[in-house]
Amino acid sequence: MSITVAVTGAGGFVGNIVCRDLLDKGYNVIGIDNFHKGNCDSLLQLVSNNNFIFKECDVLIAGSEPLHELVETSENLKLLLRAGVGTDNFSTSLCESKGIAWVTVDNQVIESVSNYVLANILSITSGIHQNRIMLTSDWRNRMSKGISDTTIGIIGVGRIGFSLLNKLLRFPFKKFLLYDLVELKLEENFTTEQLSKIQQVSLMTCLSDSDIVTLHVPLHESTTNLLNETNLNLMASDSWLINSSRGAVVNEKDLYKFLEEGRL
Repeated sequence: MSITVAVTGAGGFVGNIVCRDLLDKGYNVIGIDNFHKGNCDSLLQLVSNNNFIFKECDVLIAGSEPLHELVETSENLKLLLRAGVGTDNFSTSLCESKGIAWVTVDNQVIESVSNYVLANILSITSGIHQNRIMLTSDWRNRMSKGISDTTIGIIGVGRIGFSLLNKLLRFPFKKFLLYDLVELKLEENFTTEQLSKIQQVSLMTCLSDSDIVTLHVPLHESTTNLLNETNLNLMASDSWLINSSRGAVVNEKDLYKFLEEGRL
């Protein structure tokens, strides 16, 4: 019995490779493309427009597209493979109730996201970002503290946060303040010299005592608006916030207000 696999983003570089590999292995493959081009209201509508009967699919390989409707209307789906980090674009409880196994594949994302944040931190501490500001005719002589005087705050020390911390430790930053809901077993992963610069603290301390704060938490009910007017007020006006998780982790209206008033 052949297995039918649906792949979103099939027209992209990675999606195309995935489709070809699956076809070579004898799977029935249906590529779903153009979702991000704004030509439909939902992925389900795009599927319908292409006369594709998703109900017959056994496996769905998808990225960050909203998937709830697809999962809800599926009749034969057995596996949802989420290429990336996070499960906020589909309901894990719905999958479980329908007997659909799901898994996230995020190894490559861990490296790319931690590298992206590292590059931003080095840009801030070395003043490289000032060139972009100057080109927009909005020049502000905002002096950088430099690496040795900079304290980094990491909110969420899962795989991405941990990867970032390991990379940052290669540079002479002043201190690292970590916030996570679980107690981190730092002694098992770092040397005595490294531990002298690392401290697990409360969310409030992480925000108030850091020069650069970087967010690495999943989006769910308890992390929606995790940062808001109340705790953003703890951050110094010359500090920086890097959000490489989901946008809704920070209350955008409150953040906009702080940026407009020059308080961040």
